[in-house]
Amino acid sequence: MAKLITALAVFLGLFVLLRVGVTFASRTPATGGIQTSSGSEQLGDCLKKPNCQGSQSSRANQRVDALAITSDANKALPTATAAIIELGGKVVLQQQNYLHATFKTPVMGYTDDVELLLDTDKNELHIRSASRLGKSDLGANKKRIDRIRQQLTGKL
Repeated sequence: MAKLITALAVFLGLFVLLRVGVTFASRTPATGGIQTSSGSEQLGDCLKKPNCQGSQSSRANQRVDALAITSDANKALPTATAAIIELGGKVVLQQQNYLHATFKTPVMGYTDDVELLLDTDKNELHIRSASRLGKSDLGANKKRIDRIRQQLTGKL
């Protein structure tokens, strides 16, 4: 019984240390922010790691479709903000045409960044989801974008 309690204490101690380390290491956002290219605004590009997906990614394997806006473009960002909050995201920064939110992964508590950029000329809401740590995200960012898209179906 004493060995079991010791093993459990060691396991829990390692888990707590790992969680604290993850929290400390993931303080730097993986956001690209708003970049200006050829006079137009766009979200930052995904790095060459498979832990990022974005509608404006320069690499096809990291590119997803932008969210189409079929109603009032001025209501798109507030509607998307409400959906992100409903899905468990925390809004970090909101501007007239830009949103930066974070999500925490279950169990390990990794922080992932989600960005939205309103493009009224094309009636689109560009999206980018990226992990702050690691190389692979096991498809978590693609799944998050799919959940956001599903949440917004018929609302944009």
